[in-house]
Amino acid sequence: VGEYLALADPEERKKVYAKLKRERSIAMPQEYFDRMIRAAAQPKGLTKDRPLTLGSTQSPGEYTIYVPKAYDPRRPWPLIIGLHGGGPGGKDGKEVVGDGPSAMNFYVRQAEARGYLVVCPTALEAPWAASPNFPFLRSLIDEVKLLYNVDVNRIYMTGHSMGGFGTWYFAPKFAEELAAASPMAGGGGPSPVFEATNTPVFIFHGADDGVVPPVSDRSAAKSMKDAKLDWHYTELTGVLHGFPHSILLELFDFFDTRRLAVGRGRKVPTLAVRSSFLAKVSRDEKRFLGDPLEYGAAGAGGKSEWKKLLKDLKLGGGSAEAAATRLGELAEKDSVKPIGDLIRNRSTPDDVKAQAARALGIIGHADGYAGLAAGLKTESHDVVTASAVAMAAIGAPKAGEALKGALGHVVKILEGKKFGDRIHISDWKAWLPALTAVVKSVGEAKVEGGAAAIHKTAVRGIYGGTWAVAYSAGVPMQPWAPRLTLAEAICEAILALDQAGDRDGGRAALIEMKNAKPDPRDTKHASVVAAAEAALAKLPD
Repeated sequence: VGEYLALADPEERKKVYAKLKRERSIAMPQEYFDRMIRAAAQPKGLTKDRPLTLGSTQSPGEYTIYVPKAYDPRRPWPLIIGLHGGGPGGKDGKEVVGDGPSAMNFYVRQAEARGYLVVCPTALEAPWAASPNFPFLRSLIDEVKLLYNVDVNRIYMTGHSMGGFGTWYFAPKFAEELAAASPMAGGGGPSPVFEATNTPVFIFHGADDGVVPPVSDRSAAKSMKDAKLDWHYTELTGVLHGFPHSILLELFDFFDTRRLAVGRGRKVPTLAVRSSFLAKVSRDEKRFLGDPLEYGAAGAGGKSEWKKLLKDLKLGGGSAEAAATRLGELAEKDSVKPIGDLIRNRSTPDDVKAQAARALGIIGHADGYAGLAAGLKTESHDVVTASAVAMAAIGAPKAGEALKGALGHVVKILEGKKFGDRIHISDWKAWLPALTAVVKSVGEAKVEGGAAAIHKTAVRGIYGGTWAVAYSAGVPMQPWAPRLTLAEAICEAILALDQAGDRDGGRAALIEMKNAKPDPRDTKHASVVAAAEAALAKLPD
């Protein structure tokens, strides 16, 4: 198998597989081995915010995945699906508080030590029971099973807080595939499905939890006891709404000894190991992930390839990310307008627009201006960010005016997100990085009049007024880090513009930023002042 995995050419692999089947009576289909080759190319360790590829046209989303350093695609590995906590956020409630990377912090060390794949998706909407999240999770599980060699008899689901509610909600829907479920500090209750599928359940709740009281989980434990299910319930005092390390160890101990129940009545856990790579190749796998039998085939190049890549770009998700990179490498001038048309088309999904903008930036042709200018005017922070970075890269003659317009556009959006003198942390952390990207691009592109524009928009808008950020002090949300990052970008941009001869407004901007009055809770304000003072010292008299 090791020798087969070293074969890069699909045609050569087909010949070798035919020989192995003829001479060694191999029963597994060729895609079983070719999926191993694709799996070996996947990154190990922690990958944050990876875009979903499979089914991305229906459920665009992101997930964080941890792959142990010892991962070997030649054998199946157990998989944990971890649902994050949090809730709805933003002025309109459409943003999500909590994400996959934050949930992954719970599991990484034990996953590495015990040999588990862990995937933590970021909810499309909060709570997890919101309708878009089910097809997203369905596609996510299917994708991970195709990209990594998963033991389908050892797939587990868990989650804390909102993720605990989510586990109670989703575990019955996926019970036929789960070796065990573990709702933590949430609420819901056991489903009759658990008894029919003999799905083990591990529950934990803080006895003094003031955020989500343990009443619901206590009732669930009693119901499972009466039903004589395979269950475990732990309640600790003094941990409030936390997730103690001792419970994490117990959780992994519980998962270590549970397998998918199979057979008539589903009363018998199987001891067999069953690879996800034995699944038949589906139309969706070919469409979104590519035919495993063709993995590694060289691109055709020229017009035929970029037109195919344009179709992949329209799929969104991971397909769009890969297509954008390859389109940038090909740098076909004829592809610039069709890519820009995707950004200008109002019906194009935002994730596709963002990747299209990135492709135009890599290509670097000035004809990409029209598409990127449209991207700078959108209501998506991801599209604005990607368009700003790309606009600075292409160096179009009109880029400066578009970037200066984007400064005011983003500040106006931030102002519109306020309720009274407050802004929700979800809106704050989503849009300040977009403003930072535009500021950086103004500096990198040496935009004429850029210093004055930064002063009138970014500085007066963010440092000249009062911004009370609404967030929970009990959760490590770090609301002030984006404000400091923006300040550092403003300083760098003003110094770059000053060196280019644009000195109108730069000094005044830095002085106003240095003298700004912060929110009393702002732990980063001293660093903002220091950055402004350091930049002022570098400006010529």
